[in-house]
Amino acid sequence: KRQEAIRFIDHILKEKVVPKIKSAKADRLEVELFPPGKCIHMYRNGVGTSASYVDCSFFNEIDVSRTMVDDHLVPTGYNHLLTELIRNKEGDPSFNFTHDVCKLRHNKKTHTD
Repeated sequence: KRQEAIRFIDHILKEKVVPKIKSAKADRLEVELFPPGKCIHMYRNGVGTSASYVDCSFFNEIDVSRTMVDDHLVPTGYNHLLTELIRNKEGDPSFNFTHDVCKLRHNKKTHTD
């Protein structure tokens, strides 16, 4: 009787459950991720760097460029750009953020060694 019960359960699983699992996987929607809030797209404009507000869906696709890695590096990239922006807006040429991002990266490496 035990073997008969196992065959019956096996049959039900193959005939009734497995097809529904396969169709459920096919019916799933693709997950769409996007950044929340207001988004500012910073980009090179051929002369310097520009920025503009964009809809968050703008980042659904990302174009890879030769300068992309350099643009995102802390000392030369966006940290520098944002520091200069605040210096100009506030009229304070000596403005610096209260933390030194480079030191934070250095300390992280030191603590993980």
